[in-house]
Amino acid sequence: MTLKLIGRLLVLSSIFLISCQSQESYTYEEIRPEIEQYLRPLPHNNFANADTLTIYDSNYFEKMRAALSKYEGKLIVEDSVQQQLIVQRLIDIQKEKIQTKQPQIYLPFQAIKEQLQPQYASKIATYLTALPQQFEAAKAQLEKPDLSHTQQTIEELKAGFTFVSNDVAVLLQQSNAVNDYEEIIENTRLTIKDYIAFLNSKILNQEVNQEE
Repeated sequence: MTLKLIGRLLVLSSIFLISCQSQESYTYEEIRPEIEQYLRPLPHNNFANADTLTIYDSNYFEKMRAALSKYEGKLIVEDSVQQQLIVQRLIDIQKEKIQTKQPQIYLPFQAIKEQLQPQYASKIATYLTALPQQFEAAKAQLEKPDLSHTQQTIEELKAGFTFVSNDVAVLLQQSNAVNDYEEIIENTRLTIKDYIAFLNSKILNQEVNQEE
C-alpha cells in the first residue's frame, strides 16, 4: 500500500469519525443530571404576562442555553418527548431573552389590580418582595434605550408608585397573611423611585437613542 493511498485512507477515516461524532445520539437518562433542572417551568411569578418584558437572571439563562443546545436534535427517537421539551425551551429562552435596549420590565400592575383581593395578598407580597432583584437586573443590562420608550416607562412607574403606595398598601395592611407589609411596601417604593432616577439619568446624560 503506497503512502499516498494510506494518506487518503487516513483522511477518509477522520471524516468518518467526525461524521459519527456529529451524529452522536443520547438517551435522556444519560443527560438527565445535566439538563433536568432546565426543563422545569421557567422561573417567573404567577401573574399573567404583560406587554412589558420580564428581566431574568442572565447568567442562569446563559447556562441553560449552553446546556440544552448541546443536545438539541441529538436524543434517540424513544426520547422524542424530552427532545421536544428541549426545543421548546430554547424557543422560550429566545422569546424571553434580555433586551438591553428596552427600559420596560415586567410590571403586572394591571393584573394585580384585577386580583386586589384578600385571598391574593400573600401572592402580591411575594411578587413585590422579588421586585428589587428584577430592577437591579434591568439596571445592570440596560444600555442605550429609545428615548420615547424611556419616557413612557417613567410615566408608567410613577403611576405604579402611586398604586403601590395606596391601594396595595391598604390591602396588605388589612391582610393577616402578610408579615412585615410596611417593609415590603417601603422597599417597593424605594425600588421604583431608584429606577425612575436611573432612567432620568440616562436621559440627562444623553444615554438614549434620540427620536428622529
